[in-house]
Amino acid sequence: MTPPRVPINKRRILEWTAAQVARADYFVVSLFLGQGKYARRRAATLDEARVVRGQLAADYATLTYGQRPVIYCVTKGDSLTIHVE
Repeated sequence: MTPPRVPINKRRILEWTAAQVARADYFVVSLFLGQGKYARRRAATLDEARVVRGQLAADYATLTYGQRPVIYCVTKGDSLTIHVE
């Protein structure tokens, strides 16, 4: 028997994600380079991570065919890693 579908409350998800970003210990910017390889850099704040994202995109522009780096926030207390942007 399949359990009933529960509607997704997008506002609650966005609020929860914002709360995790606010208490993040650090941010990781990651760019897939292919064949299991990633370029990763660490940032202390979300604003710094956005700057690093631009730098990674520029540094590896010829290798990634326009793919954008991804920003994750890391919280040590709960060992959470959350995709931010």
